[in-house]
Amino acid sequence: MEKKLIFMVFFLSLICAEGFRPLTLEQAQVFARQNNKNIVVYFDQENSNPCRLMKQLTFKNDQVQKWLNNNLSLKLVKSKAAHTIEKFNIMVFPTILILDKNEKVLQRIEGYIPAKNLLEIANAKVPRLDLTIKGHHMAYLSKRTQATITIENGHVPLEFGVLRIEAPNKLQILSGEGNPYISKNTASINVGVLKPKEKREYKITFISKHPGKYCLKVLFKSRQIEKRAEHCTTWRGFPALLIEMIDTVDPLLIGEETTLIVEISN
Repeated sequence: MEKKLIFMVFFLSLICAEGFRPLTLEQAQVFARQNNKNIVVYFDQENSNPCRLMKQLTFKNDQVQKWLNNNLSLKLVKSKAAHTIEKFNIMVFPTILILDKNEKVLQRIEGYIPAKNLLEIANAKVPRLDLTIKGHHMAYLSKRTQATITIENGHVPLEFGVLRIEAPNKLQILSGEGNPYISKNTASINVGVLKPKEKREYKITFISKHPGKYCLKVLFKSRQIEKRAEHCTTWRGFPALLIEMIDTVDPLLIGEETTLIVEISN
């Protein structure tokens, strides 16, 4: 145990020129749990101009160096970290993730970012976001129903926010608030900037012709944070036409004429 601890301390004392430590993510997580620290993971790609700018400009800044040194900071290269890239759904290079001791993503920073902007995010409070989707838990076949997506931001402004709603093949998204782009079983809403403590709601209308329990999955993603939620509805009944006749005068006296309204619902 003593040798293992000495080995770990030796590794932590080594810091590369850019401020990153020669640790694996697994080694960093062990130390983070023992010392209640966050982990900063920088995802790099060879021959990438944005990554080259990060190295030449952002990571040369003294305050950025100090911030990296005060955290467990790692650098993972795309060609050598396929498993971790898939695990955290890294689609953009460079990307910086700030993880807690349990590898929960606290902040996600995608693309080149100048030192000043990086320090503003790093020194701000940790972003928080509440994401919920609520609606009817039971619906009738071929009858439209709605669910309400609620986003409530914490104390940190969020940039480039996007909502993505995914439905299984047996659900159809019909429409929604926020001018969504709907394609097959998905809908995307451009949320943009969320101010501190800002709250927004979006209603989504959907339908099914297939009995069973199906779930809408919602992903909110911004430059700094990701959140997921889902709502499940059980669909019952039989596809049919509902025909109703509604009188317009009530009561109707003997000998009087009236008009009946016929409503047909699919």
